[in-house]
Amino acid sequence: MRVAAAPVLVGLAVAATVGCGDSSAGPPTLTGIDITVPAAAAPIMVHDTVQLVVAGTDQSGNPFPAGQASWQSRNPSVLQINAAGKLVAASVGTATIVATVGTLTDSLTLNIRGTRHRVAITSDETWTLAAAPHVVVGAISVSATLTIEAGDTVLFADSASLTFGASTPGALLAQGSLAGPITMRSIDPAAANGAWVGLVFRGGNASALHHVTVSDCGRSTRYGPPGACLLVGNELDAAAPTLLVEDVTVQHGSTAGVVLRAGARFAPGSSALSVRDMRGYIAALPAGAVADFPLGGTFTVNDTNEVRLTRDTVRDSVTWPGSVPWVVMDSVFIQGPHQPVLTIPAGSTVRFKGGLVIGMSAPGGLQIGADGGPTVHLLPQATTWNGLGFLPYAVSSEIDDAVLESCGTVGTSCVSIWGSYTGGPAPSPVLKNVTIRNAIGCGASLNYAARFGAGSTNLTITGTAGSPICAHMTSLSSIPVGQYTGNARDRIWTYQLEIRQDETWHNYGVPYFSYGGVLVGDSTTDPTLTIEPGVEIQLASGARFSIGWNAPGAVRAMGTVAEPITFKGEADRPGSWIGVIFGYFADSSSLFDHTVVDYGGELDPWVAGSVHFYADPGPVIQNSIIRNSAGCGVIIVNQPPWSTDFTAPALGNTFTNNAGGAVCGP
Repeated sequence: MRVAAAPVLVGLAVAATVGCGDSSAGPPTLTGIDITVPAAAAPIMVHDTVQLVVAGTDQSGNPFPAGQASWQSRNPSVLQINAAGKLVAASVGTATIVATVGTLTDSLTLNIRGTRHRVAITSDETWTLAAAPHVVVGAISVSATLTIEAGDTVLFADSASLTFGASTPGALLAQGSLAGPITMRSIDPAAANGAWVGLVFRGGNASALHHVTVSDCGRSTRYGPPGACLLVGNELDAAAPTLLVEDVTVQHGSTAGVVLRAGARFAPGSSALSVRDMRGYIAALPAGAVADFPLGGTFTVNDTNEVRLTRDTVRDSVTWPGSVPWVVMDSVFIQGPHQPVLTIPAGSTVRFKGGLVIGMSAPGGLQIGADGGPTVHLLPQATTWNGLGFLPYAVSSEIDDAVLESCGTVGTSCVSIWGSYTGGPAPSPVLKNVTIRNAIGCGASLNYAARFGAGSTNLTITGTAGSPICAHMTSLSSIPVGQYTGNARDRIWTYQLEIRQDETWHNYGVPYFSYGGVLVGDSTTDPTLTIEPGVEIQLASGARFSIGWNAPGAVRAMGTVAEPITFKGEADRPGSWIGVIFGYFADSSSLFDHTVVDYGGELDPWVAGSVHFYADPGPVIQNSIIRNSAGCGVIIVNQPPWSTDFTAPALGNTFTNNAGGAVCGP
């Protein structure tokens, strides 16, 4: 009887012929031999090497040394064996091994099914269906083209991986089909998520996966790249790979389904990527790779249902489909010679950790939503995100029917619109039916001639940690009709405003606040600032509201009895700001009618009054109240006898509680 060293192995068909010996009494002698296969060798696959052993027995069936055997393979193309009994599986098929000791023989028939891969692949190779399943052991480098046939199964041992093109060109062509999909999974059918590393693509190579399911992958290695079932690209490579994806499912993995790095891209024509049951997120890719992202798949039962967009420049116009759960992880720049426009369609939800920067050094645009909805939601990935920045070269930009939540950083705005401080181009995005909620700094800011675009309307800013609108060196007349209350400071915050063109300050239901003062005048345009009834203008300590100080300019502040226009300090105390200054070039067309000038008179630097006159523009203050000045109500600075008496009853002005009296001066 033949005795095996282990139970009969799955995948092995065994036949044995045993020599018969004399079982009569006498000294023990060798009467039988058996070929045994080590249990650890099961199953034997192509490329395996196995040491076979001959076990002997005596006439009583007890073990007896067999001595040296001679070996023979009756099909050497399948199984090769040397004189020491070392077996090498050369190909798929069936072969019989014969061992002979003296006159005793034993034979073992083995069916070789499957191929085990352990060494680097340096020449083009095809893993055929006939030689399946293919088992990958360890980290195998591929510096050639590996082709996998339709219907193949590739099994990966614990921590195994395939890396293509790490040092020399290498690519994968997984040629699955609808009728014969390719399966790549752990060798352990009960494997946990992330049992093996995954497929890594490097260099400037083009790989393709057609009708492939990849399972149980994504293990992170201690010194290797970040975990991902499909990892494409490397920052250290001069050239970047492309990966064509057609009907690919990544499942039961860890960390990430797909990660594209540096210049890596999906190949045009990619479609139907599905990711499910990940102990991590769906995918990460440079924002510039979105154009060929494989649409048409599904994303379900993932711990974090996110497709993460990493720092990149969008150089060609692209739409981010609303069917994909995008998360912007860092700054994404939209600019280039093709004047790219990024479109986020109506009804989309995009989450952010970083933000969008439009037109920083070259033309670029942003289109969000559509007039009439459905609403777009731009939300934080966690607690806050950086917001939207429209820089000097931003063009063709509009945000319609959108909600921006918890955006901006300390000292910045949720929507920042910046012109050039050197006087170059200035952006003017349209915001229509937009809500900015819970911004970290200002809700929206205008800087260096930047404006809201024509047609902007119904802007709601609420819940901000700062002011709803902030402005610096720009016109305020473009601020759209909207709601600007419910913020930490319900006011339009301004710094260093120079009015050089005609403009109107509208009544938005919140005050204008000037930190650095207002200067109205320009030598070429002779601008007029018109202020609507009901507007309140607050000025910080040390701030002036100057008209025609060093160039011609005029202010038409015409309130009503019901809605006077108010100029006051930030604090309700006399001397909390300097006052209104009529300079040497103040235009006589200026008029303050039904206005209130309150809490002025801060020393400047040796005179104090709520309204200063350095020239005589005439009766420019009428039906107004000047009160609570720390100095005079009106002060005439270094002038000859004055032609206008602002206390005359015909002008209808009222002076109360001014420390220096109603009018002071020559």
